[in-house]
Amino acid sequence: MVAPEMLLEQTNDIRTRVAPQTRVSVTDLARSTAWRKSLKKDKVMEVIDRGNQVGWLLSSEGMQAMLDTMDYFETELERVQVAYICALRNRQDDWASGVELSASALTYLDNNYDDIQAVFDAH
Repeated sequence: MVAPEMLLEQTNDIRTRVAPQTRVSVTDLARSTAWRKSLKKDKVMEVIDRGNQVGWLLSSEGMQAMLDTMDYFETELERVQVAYICALRNRQDDWASGVELSASALTYLDNNYDDIQAVFDAH
């Protein structure tokens, strides 16, 4: 995994390159190859059609930098969530196991049926 500072640097570099000169129209994408030089240099281009933004075009390096950054932040989020869960559990004195745990879980599910069903209904 790439160092966090390097990921943020790469992402910031790509973000600052997104400027009006890094635009390409859908028509120019099909008719010419001049946009490839800009993409190679800037790593990202805004794609426009009739003056409206329709998407983004990323070079392989730009895409990899974005994916690395997203992976880093997902990993950090997971690490913080696990740390939070562990911190909550450290304050808990009523540990249960076996039949006691299973009965407690069933009671919880029964008491929160509507809320749990709402989650399933939303998807």
